[in-house]
Amino acid sequence: YVARRDGYFNPYVGTGGLNSPLALANLSSGFATSRTRNRVATASLQADGPLWPLPGGDLQLAVGAQARREGLVQDAANFFASATPVAGTPADVTRTVAAGYAELRVPLVGAANARPGVDRLEVSLAGRVEHYEGTGTSFNPKAGLVWAPAADLRLRGTYGRSFRAPALRETNDLPRYTPTNFPEGAARVQALLLAGGNADLDPERAETFTVGADWTPQPLPGLSINVSAYAIRFKDRIDRPVQANLVNALVDPALAAFVTRISPATNPADRALIQAFLDSGFVSGGTGPAPAEAFAVIVDNRYVNTSSLRLRGLDLAGRYQWDVGADQFGLGLQGAYVLDFEQKLTPTSAAVERAGTMNFPVRVRGRATADWSRGAVGLGLAANYTGRYRDVAGTRIDDLLTLDLQARWRADLGPFAGTAVLLNVRNLFDKGPPFYDNPLGIAYDGALGDPIGRYVSLQLTKTW
Repeated sequence: YVARRDGYFNPYVGTGGLNSPLALANLSSGFATSRTRNRVATASLQADGPLWPLPGGDLQLAVGAQARREGLVQDAANFFASATPVAGTPADVTRTVAAGYAELRVPLVGAANARPGVDRLEVSLAGRVEHYEGTGTSFNPKAGLVWAPAADLRLRGTYGRSFRAPALRETNDLPRYTPTNFPEGAARVQALLLAGGNADLDPERAETFTVGADWTPQPLPGLSINVSAYAIRFKDRIDRPVQANLVNALVDPALAAFVTRISPATNPADRALIQAFLDSGFVSGGTGPAPAEAFAVIVDNRYVNTSSLRLRGLDLAGRYQWDVGADQFGLGLQGAYVLDFEQKLTPTSAAVERAGTMNFPVRVRGRATADWSRGAVGLGLAANYTGRYRDVAGTRIDDLLTLDLQARWRADLGPFAGTAVLLNVRNLFDKGPPFYDNPLGIAYDGALGDPIGRYVSLQLTKTW
């Protein structure tokens, strides 16, 4: 179909207009279909309980076994870039995963043998063996320690290793090659976006460290404070790096390894490369078929093993409840601070700090609550905070503070016994998300910004 030869399409003449039949036929032709079915069957067996008494309490043991059968069936057809529909290579794969685990809880010091400085001391040891058909076997240990130097203070720490084999979709998902336009400054660049599974994926592994403290001071009953710190190190993490910053893929230096610049009009090797993708039968609609010479970039959004990821952060939670006559009051605070989200996508690329940047965890998030109740009625107010962060170009996106309101009533006696009414107002003052000069043209960050605004819901519950 060539417009200057076969006729242009005029959208303003209506269905009875004088558009060329060839133009109308071209607009209505082309489709892509894809069907995916996942199947999972699991069986598990567990036994747990005390083994024998120790001075600090009962020695506890839990053992178990699990078996899982996973299946993936996919098929597809494409009628965008060929004269006749092309069937995609179907996928029909299964695997069996078998696992066994054990966990031992050893209370060394408890109420019966507490002493000054050691009100409680407990050790936990756990291990899990997993065998993935076609991938291999892994052993993942975990150890924990709880020490209470006083009755109202508990200190804790854990260390563990984890293992995750690639999911069936991550290795067997059908290829999808989409012609699209990527922004690069003020220009738009014709690109071919590659998506789909990767049969060469390796398992991902991680090490996790946590430490924390729980304080419930005896002079202030009703007060509890919990502080935790964590550090997670991933190796060979399975990811689609481009997906996290798809719109800015051409301008994000960290994604350079997944962007291939080509010149099919002047370089025979580049033309052969892009033509192989276009002739594969996996080209989807996107911006529509285009000749090989029209493409300037290939962007690879398929699953890969990234080199490493280091994640560190702090979590804080506090709660204080007290009574004044028949009234009950409560204050709460939850907060999270991300110290590091350091990503290294390839073995030769530099580590990049992603915390506080677009499409990655913001540095600071929090929620504060205040609650009052008296008999059958209650009111609650919550403040939600999302800290400021920056887009890929370094432009600051402002922080966001919203308020939620809740009113509740319940009847325990009389003709309405068992009835409860709950009124929720989310984003009480209808505050919009902070402005972001989004290349998609929606003026806010769709991952963290909520465009709905004030949202009111009423819930009526009756129990008997």
